[in-house]
Amino acid sequence: MKVLDAQALWDDLGALYFRELSTFGALPDSVVLHVLRGGRVLQLDQGDTLYRENERTDSFFVVLRGVVNLYSLQEGGNRILVRQNPAGTNIGFAAMISLTPHVVSAVAAESATVVEIDSRQFSLLHEEEPEAFGILLLNLTRDIARTLMKLGVRIIELESRNPPSKETNP
Repeated sequence: MKVLDAQALWDDLGALYFRELSTFGALPDSVVLHVLRGGRVLQLDQGDTLYRENERTDSFFVVLRGVVNLYSLQEGGNRILVRQNPAGTNIGFAAMISLTPHVVSAVAAESATVVEIDSRQFSLLHEEEPEAFGILLLNLTRDIARTLMKLGVRIIELESRNPPSKETNP
C-alpha cells in the first residue's frame, strides 16, 4: 500500500471520471478535488488489507478504481465474502458515523485506489461547503440504503428456504 499524489491522480483520470463515481455524483469538481487533496489517496495491491474487523475508526474510504471486498472472519479462520465494492462506492462510513468498530475486514480484490476521508475532514466540509456536504451525505446515505435493500432481499430469500414452523399473521 502506498500514498499517491491526489493532484496527479486528478490530472491523470480527469474531472469527468470522478463525476461518474456514485459517492461524488452531483458534487462540484472543485469540491471533489478538495476532498481528494484533503484526504489520503492510497494505492492498494491485490490482497492488501485496508482495515480489519473490530478495528475502531474515525474515517471512511471511497473506492476510486478497482474493487475492495468486505469479509467476515468465521470460526476456524474462514473468511466469508460479504460484499464487493467497485469504484464509486464507499466503505467504512457506517462504522465512522455510528462510532462503532468495523464489523468486517476490507481487502483489495485487485489493484485498487481509494481515498480516505477522516471525521475531521468530513466535519470541515460541513462547515466550509454546507450545500456540497448535503449532496455528499445524500450520496453516502443512498449507498447505505441500497445495501439495506439488498440485505432485506437476502433475508427474504433465506427465510423462504427455512420458513418458521408456525405461521403468524403480520
